[in-house]
Amino acid sequence: MELEKAKDQLAEIHRHLVRTEVYRGYRSRFVAASGALAFLGAWLQPAPPEAGPFKTFVLYWCALAAVSVALVGANITWDFLRSGNSDRRKTLGAVGQFLPCLVAGFLVTWVAYFRSPELMPYLPGLWAVLFSLGIFSSAPHLPASTPYMGGFYLAAGLVLLSLAPDGESLGRWGMGLTFGLGQLLGAWILLEPGEGGSHGTKGH
Repeated sequence: MELEKAKDQLAEIHRHLVRTEVYRGYRSRFVAASGALAFLGAWLQPAPPEAGPFKTFVLYWCALAAVSVALVGANITWDFLRSGNSDRRKTLGAVGQFLPCLVAGFLVTWVAYFRSPELMPYLPGLWAVLFSLGIFSSAPHLPASTPYMGGFYLAAGLVLLSLAPDGESLGRWGMGLTFGLGQLLGAWILLEPGEGGSHGTKGH
């Protein structure tokens, strides 16, 4: 009986340690690069038409998002292939927590693009809100200040949703400021000393 109790306690301690381990695979420079890409994308964004559909806007930002995901994902994949089993478990834990928000974002975008074009002005806000949920879900694996990044994306997403009925969410700097500032904030958080950032950590 005591042995079983001890095993349960050890298992609980192990689960707690796994949840509280800081994942170091997100490199601040790659996150900052994705933020810079968002600013560049806003600057180069073609003006959306006064009336829908806004398919060019959606395709444009989906393409930029794919580049950002590929940029960060390539770094994570490279680290995953070079790391040991313990680090691989942390990678799978952190990425696994974030992946559902990307899948949800893809599905919402697919529905709006192919089935409900009237929802397209709401996509920037929905993207930001879903992204914030992914950040909050990943927070146990990331630096302690990570929830501030999630809160920023949530607040920005709500602002974009409030602008959607008039189409103002599709303006040049709606996506640029949201994801540009958000990613730069994330890069700064990853630099926190002792929190998995680059202060004193090689490779960040």
